[in-house]
Amino acid sequence: MVSGVLAGAAAAVVLVAGGVTGPVAVAADVGGPRVADRPVGGLVESADSGPELRPRPRPVLPDGAGTGTREGTGSAANGTTGASSAALLRPVPLARGGAGVPAGPAGAEDAGTVGTDGSYALRVLSRFSEPGKQDAQAGRWRAFTYDTSLVPSGAGVDVEQRTDGHGTTVTLRVAGLAAGHAFGAHVHTGTCAADPAAAGGHYQNRRDPRQPSKDAAYANDRNEVWLDLRTEDRGAGTAKARHTWNFRPGEARSVVLHGAPGGAGERVACFTVPFRGV
Repeated sequence: MVSGVLAGAAAAVVLVAGGVTGPVAVAADVGGPRVADRPVGGLVESADSGPELRPRPRPVLPDGAGTGTREGTGSAANGTTGASSAALLRPVPLARGGAGVPAGPAGAEDAGTVGTDGSYALRVLSRFSEPGKQDAQAGRWRAFTYDTSLVPSGAGVDVEQRTDGHGTTVTLRVAGLAAGHAFGAHVHTGTCAADPAAAGGHYQNRRDPRQPSKDAAYANDRNEVWLDLRTEDRGAGTAKARHTWNFRPGEARSVVLHGAPGGAGERVACFTVPFRGV
């Protein structure tokens, strides 16, 4: 397994070997003394061992039925309650690319790993920055905040994709956001930029011929990837969406956070994610 994490404002990609249907081992603890650990938006920077990361333990959730299911932390997230995700990320040494940027081409097909059974696993992490203030090395994995009262600069974001013969699961984890706030979140078709509108509309399995899509037959959580969540008292939260369909190549490119849950709302942050399509 190869892992990488953001240093400064740069983002990181963690590659997960093997099939996505089994347990995912993202990183192991690094031995030796720890000196001057400094938490920053859910990430920890360590003076002795450099940037590292480790996901918090999380429960195994049952497979959803139908075309799609979604789950999240907090009472506003689809009626489910999850454990605290304040320990969202913890450090592990960089493995490839300067400042957490993956080595080689940054194309969507290059970021994750393919299992021997054809399954695919991707994990991308970053920290939000205001447009114009982000380190140039963040490159493709940029994360912008458009409302620092809800998504402060330095807040952490972590997106995982798992795709196999049964469909696609997307998991969103955040840390350092406004506490006790209900956010909407969706996979979008464009990449993030200084203009929040650059991320385009919601990715849809069945595309609404009329855009922007307002028809409930298309704009719903079965046809789109909805990742609504409510942050806990330390500003962390998790959401997961499962679908029996997969992304089309090159059409799912970011996750956008909205100021309120549901189908739409003001865009408060955006994270470019190289989702893989089939």
